[in-house]
Amino acid sequence: MSNLTATIIVPVLNGYRLLQNLCESIAAFTPAGICEIILVDNASTEPQMGLFYGSIRSTTTRVIRNTENVGFGRANNQALQHSRGEFLMLLNNDTTVTPGWLEPLRERFRTTPSCGAVQSKIVLVSDGPLDTWKTQTCGCRFSRSTHR
Repeated sequence: MSNLTATIIVPVLNGYRLLQNLCESIAAFTPAGICEIILVDNASTEPQMGLFYGSIRSTTTRVIRNTENVGFGRANNQALQHSRGEFLMLLNNDTTVTPGWLEPLRERFRTTPSCGAVQSKIVLVSDGPLDTWKTQTCGCRFSRSTHR
């Protein structure tokens, strides 16, 4: 994995379908060989979770299974101890990544040495028309060139 640049960390507590969707979107929209994925399961009780973990054939995906729910923060910290990527991506299991999601985040780190963290645009999808969907941020702003 000489091209490994990012570790994607996902704390999990149930939500089999959400996690499956996330992993499928990462596989579809992330260049092969540049990321590792660490899933930290906080004692999920859904039987499908174990089946899903058993079906993972990727050598770049690892699963840490806790016997108790250690919480979101501790689960992230567990994965951080095992990460090998230059950049760390913390994702929730209800995330779906889209084409081109990773490179702008990596580019910001490369071009702004003082940058400690970046966040992508988060779109809260609804059943309504596209113009009713909400954008969520953590204190950032979008310019016209980046807001799509």
